[in-house]
Amino acid sequence: FDVDHAPPVMTVSEDAAATLTPADLGSAYAYVYHSWTSSLARIAGFNASDRSLHFASEMPDNRFNAGSGHRFRVVNAFTPSAPSRGLAPGTFVFDTITRNVTFRPLQPTEAAVIEVIVPRLASVIDIAAGTHDVAIDSVDVAFARGDLSMCLDRSCDGQSAAAVTSAAVEVHGAERVTIANSRVEHTGAWGVWVTDGSVNVTLSSIQLADAGTGGVRIGENRGGAAPPDVAVTHGVLLNNSVL
Repeated sequence: FDVDHAPPVMTVSEDAAATLTPADLGSAYAYVYHSWTSSLARIAGFNASDRSLHFASEMPDNRFNAGSGHRFRVVNAFTPSAPSRGLAPGTFVFDTITRNVTFRPLQPTEAAVIEVIVPRLASVIDIAAGTHDVAIDSVDVAFARGDLSMCLDRSCDGQSAAAVTSAAVEVHGAERVTIANSRVEHTGAWGVWVTDGSVNVTLSSIQLADAGTGGVRIGENRGGAAPPDVAVTHGVLLNNSVL
C-alpha cells in the first residue's frame, strides 16, 4: 500500500490482475486481509496498466503490511448489462446505481414462488436512555435489517463487527431491565445490544439464532479508550440462554 495516498491504492499481482475487469467493478467491494483480520472497502477503480486497485475511502494504513501478502477478495462484481451472468446458486449482486438486486436461487424455480423478506427496521425494540423498571417477557423478534451504511461509502474494518451499531433489541442507558423467555432471530446485525451506561439488565432464557454479526453485545467500541464513568455499562446478567 502507498501510505501517502488517501484513499489508499494497492498494487495487485499479475495473477490477480488477470481476474479483474474494470467495467465490472462499478458496484464492487474488496475484502482486504491484513494481519489477523480484514477490512471491507468500496472499489473506486482498477488501472490494468500498472495493476493498481483504487479504493473509494480511507482505511487505516497501519493495518496493511507486507505480512498480509496483499491478499484480497472482490465481492459484488458483475457486468451491468447481464448481472446474472456467473452468479453462483444462492448468491446475489446489488447494483448501487439502479438499486436493483439480482438473485439466483439454489434450485431452479418460478419467480412467483420465491418468498423475499426485506426488513425495514434495524431495531425492533429500543429501550431508550432514562428508561427504568422495564420487563419484556415471551416476545419473539425476527427479521431486523443490519445497518451497514458505514460500509457503503467508507471502509468497514472494526474487529468482531465493532463498527456495526445496530441490533434487533437495543438497551441504551436504561436501568433495571429484564428480558425473558424470548427469541431473537434472523437479524442483519446484532441480536441484543446493551450499552450507553445501562445498569442492572437481565437477559434470561433467551434464544438467539441466525444473527448477522453476533448474538449479545455489551458496551461499545471506543478503540481501546476507557469510557467516562457515566457511560460504563455494568450489572448485566445473561443466563439460561441459547446463542
